[in-house]
Amino acid sequence: MADLADYLELTIGQARQQFRELMRRSPVSYGRQVTFLPVETLLCLAASFQINHRRFGGATAHQAPEPVPSLARLFSRPPSSVLAKMANLDGSRSHGGKWDILAGAMLRDDPAHFTHVYRVLLSAARAEGIGADRLPDFLGLEHGGELDLLGQDELESSTLEAAFKEQIAQRASEGVWSEKQTEQIILAAARVGQHVFAVNVLSNCGKRCVFCGLKPLAFGAKRMLVCRGPFDVPSALPRWRRFGGCPSAPPVTLTG
Repeated sequence: MADLADYLELTIGQARQQFRELMRRSPVSYGRQVTFLPVETLLCLAASFQINHRRFGGATAHQAPEPVPSLARLFSRPPSSVLAKMANLDGSRSHGGKWDILAGAMLRDDPAHFTHVYRVLLSAARAEGIGADRLPDFLGLEHGGELDLLGQDELESSTLEAAFKEQIAQRASEGVWSEKQTEQIILAAARVGQHVFAVNVLSNCGKRCVFCGLKPLAFGAKRMLVCRGPFDVPSALPRWRRFGGCPSAPPVTLTG
């Protein structure tokens, strides 16, 4: 049975062995499936930085965008299993692996460590002949850079802790984790949820400033930031969220 170190301290050798096991697996479309290997769980964690699993249920799992379909094919599992594992990792669904939730929270809290683990996964996969056609570099970190969580300036720790205080206490009293661990799990999931929302805002605006049309990626910028508009308005993203991303909502400036 995997322990916490199998996620946090995964080596290329261990990952290669697990990918070889994946390659020998027969597809399962429904019913009981084999236990997720750490490499599968970690790739599902990586996918959680890209899409919101809550948008897709059992009947719509097949509509989930990349990287879910690629991961499902690689794992020889249905897309619903990939989405369910993503839900295990943020604590919104029970019955996951013993260390899934805590390992996921710890890696969400440490983008540099997660970036290292992500590169270990892709390096091991490439060494086993799994190319970008089967496992794409969907976070764009294979050859450099570091995971950046967008929209975090809008989330003050004290505000988050206050907002989730009752939920943290309740979950801690019901589960196997201490209150401190439960707090880490819940707050890490909230931060990644804000990041995914910000990524979607950027995508919907064509990755350009909605005021001046500036598109930093066009002249070589490696990333973009979600920041405040030209009017001195705090909490732009939460206000944008309340208006559902409508064009008539209070403005949000996207810049590099």
